[in-house]
Amino acid sequence: MPITEEEQQAVLAKVRDILSTYHTREAVRSGLESIGFVVRAEHGDVVSLENAPAEIFVQIFINERDDVFDSHVVTFEEIDLRPRGGG
Repeated sequence: MPITEEEQQAVLAKVRDILSTYHTREAVRSGLESIGFVVRAEHGDVVSLENAPAEIFVQIFINERDDVFDSHVVTFEEIDLRPRGGG
């Protein structure tokens, strides 16, 4: 069953809350996993997670102290709307 925009916004609010409350890789990752996110890739200082039912993709960027210093949160729709690179 497709998620409603209201349900998606509720998950996005939880994501923002987690990102503003927790600041270490493990705390943020654990918080996101607790609301249905799955790690899709982990490459050193970047962790990519997605919540397929809510259609949300999150990347967290980690510094040398294992703290989250930046994040990128988008819906699948926003990813699909990005302009394609010409070539």
